[in-house]
Amino acid sequence: MPGNGSSAPQDIVPDQATEAQLEAAYAAYMGDPPQDIAGTEQGSVYEAYLPPAATYWALARFLPTSDASEQTVVGMQDGGNIGIFDKSASGSWTMIAKGTSPFCPSRSAIPAEVQSLWGLTDPPQCSS
Repeated sequence: MPGNGSSAPQDIVPDQATEAQLEAAYAAYMGDPPQDIAGTEQGSVYEAYLPPAATYWALARFLPTSDASEQTVVGMQDGGNIGIFDKSASGSWTMIAKGTSPFCPSRSAIPAEVQSLWGLTDPPQCSS
């Protein structure tokens, strides 16, 4: 578990194991066969740890395989390929929401301080 004594969110560089866990959680949430998911879009995976909540957060965009089912490909359109995840310090990754297009993170899904850490700014149509 990261730790520097601060209550500020801590940016984490996701490793391959984390990306694989996120991919499995995404497939399960979407009801897609795991073999239909080609992995994450390069540079699209964010991970952070929020000490006050002892919770990890992640955001990723997924790609379909070249032979993915039509259901998977259609489900990944219009932001359906974006997963928002969390996990407790001792738990496993859980997909809690999917994105929309354009990506408008739900303030209730990703804490504001994590959004800020990742540089996610709301496009004008997302402001509330």
